[in-house]
Amino acid sequence: MQVYSASHRALVIRNISYRNGDHGFDTFASTNVTYLSNTSYGNRMDGFSVEGNATGATLRNNISVDNGLAPRSRPSASPMASWQD
Repeated sequence: MQVYSASHRALVIRNISYRNGDHGFDTFASTNVTYLSNTSYGNRMDGFSVEGNATGATLRNNISVDNGLAPRSRPSASPMASWQD
């Protein structure tokens, strides 16, 4: 779920974010966003991200579990080779 530029005073209620390639819930450059009773789990980065001049965010009664645990892959010189941390 992304709340981006100029989405001021957004209200995000009762959502589930699961196994996304980045953040579960992402607030960027928006003010006074409220997250209420959401669940974020198994996302590649963090469960809830408030960044980029986002101010006044409120998080209440949310659950965030097992986020940021996926190994990060690194590009290799050979298309046949790959490794992960």
